Amino acid sequence: MASPSCLQRGLHYLSQRAYVRPISIDTAKWEPTGCYPSASVLIAEPVTAGTDYFLAAVALVLGGVRMRPPRTTPRWLWGLGFLVAAAAAGAGGTFHSFGPVESPAVHSYLWSAVLVLIGAAAGFMAAAAVATPRHDLRWPHVLSGLVISAMAIVLQHTGLAFGPVHHNALFHLLEAAALWFFFRAAA
Repeated sequence: MASPSCLQRGLHYLSQRAYVRPISIDTAKWEPTGCYPSASVLIAEPVTAGTDYFLAAVALVLGGVRMRPPRTTPRWLWGLGFLVAAAAAGAGGTFHSFGPVESPAVHSYLWSAVLVLIGAAAGFMAAAAVATPRHDLRWPHVLSGLVISAMAIVLQHTGLAFGPVHHNALFHLLEAAALWFFFRAAA
């Protein structure tokens, strides 16, 4: 049984998020911190986690398409960029899903992994853009992807929300659109 102070901290954490919709998931006997009951896991940010997993699915599909033959170096780099972006978004969805039950160390490591994967994805995509022959690269699509990504970053820092859809969820949706433009950039 969790101590009252742990339960109070957990309830306080959840009460600070008006958009929380707890979902019960059977987790057997897993109890990572000893601070929360093992009978259920609360999805802390379901909308944000859902849009993160949507972004992961989009990136996974785009990466899979780019990895198909012919496997030229630019296509391979684009594909790796999308697949690493999918991993980043999947880890981000997990970060936003299980915040209340993760230990602070796990929470910190998971967020660090998300940031490293985002950097790696950007690096692969930048390398792909450089490796793609100029006549094969559609610059208007590259610029559109960059502009949408920049808009997403600005929007994320505003804290804007439309009901349960807040700045992080909007960021993920805009990034999915940006990935589509990056995908279209490579002929």
